[in-house]
Amino acid sequence: MYYNQLTYLLRVTNSCFLNCSYCMVKDQLTHDRINDTPSDLAPHSLVETMFDKAIGFGEVYLTFVGGEPMMAGKEWFRKTFEIMKSKAEQRCISVSSRIYTNGLLLDDEWVEMFKENGCQIFISWDGLGFGKKGSQKAYEIITRYAKQITTVTPVISKANCHAIKDIYKQLNEAGVKRMTCQYDIYASTEQMIEFGNATCELFRHIESEPLECKTRFLIYHDAKAMALGTGRLSSNEMSAAVLNNDYVINPDGEIILGLPQDEDERFRLGSIYSIGHINDVLFSAKMKWLNDCYVKAQRLIGNYERTNMLTRGGGFFFDKKQIQDMDKPFMAKLACYHVILSYFLNRGAK
Repeated sequence: MYYNQLTYLLRVTNSCFLNCSYCMVKDQLTHDRINDTPSDLAPHSLVETMFDKAIGFGEVYLTFVGGEPMMAGKEWFRKTFEIMKSKAEQRCISVSSRIYTNGLLLDDEWVEMFKENGCQIFISWDGLGFGKKGSQKAYEIITRYAKQITTVTPVISKANCHAIKDIYKQLNEAGVKRMTCQYDIYASTEQMIEFGNATCELFRHIESEPLECKTRFLIYHDAKAMALGTGRLSSNEMSAAVLNNDYVINPDGEIILGLPQDEDERFRLGSIYSIGHINDVLFSAKMKWLNDCYVKAQRLIGNYERTNMLTRGGGFFFDKKQIQDMDKPFMAKLACYHVILSYFLNRGAK
């Protein structure tokens, strides 16, 4: 075992001022107004504890999620960044951070603070006219801060899958550096195949107009890298499964694996306040069971066998809670991946 890299996903708050139907944590959200201060903010003592329980690791990655994490306010983040800097110096470690946000609260002061503290900005936006995260206001904010935003991620659903090429064109015109996407985890197999086909249409567009398409579409590059067997994956959608040393921390300090359906006892690993070190959960019976499930999910045979091996179980494991058995590949998403990878595999990935 290497004490190298640890990733925490800190759920800053369960509060959000949007109500997206596909949200992975919709059952746990509190819906407040945009300027409300959430009542369940993660205390700064929790941030300190997270670092204290990670002693020995060389790198700690802290990802801010929600709810809408920016509802915590600027002062909460300033204090958090101070703690991170102090702990990095104290523990002689490298600390990195990113935030996943709908971006509607972003302004010059926020952007400057994130820049000063090396916090990457990931915006979730679904394309003009598509739901609460497809507003003109959000698009104007994305355009204004395109150079400072790390990546924009639309959630591809039944509503907007036919427009994925248009969404890309909008972000390309806005000057966004990178686009990836997440496929709606609640979609059926048939819908996932439709998502895959729509994604391949975008691939063809990118290849047909390489000089015009300046926004890097990470799914395209990841799928091609998988098909070639070379290259480094850069999109969260198609990156290899991470089961160990990648934990969600709720505002009350509870440790869970993954965001969806976290009320499931199988994925609740206790409180970070009550353990001696974060690796204590790594050797628990629950984690042993989970790793056994992961191994079993690799043993698929049939038409999707190669795709399953390339994608390490077709999206295993975070997206599968109460959707499909844990010891099997995520078949719906695997169907989408199969379409996407076949785009390159069928032509020798040239």
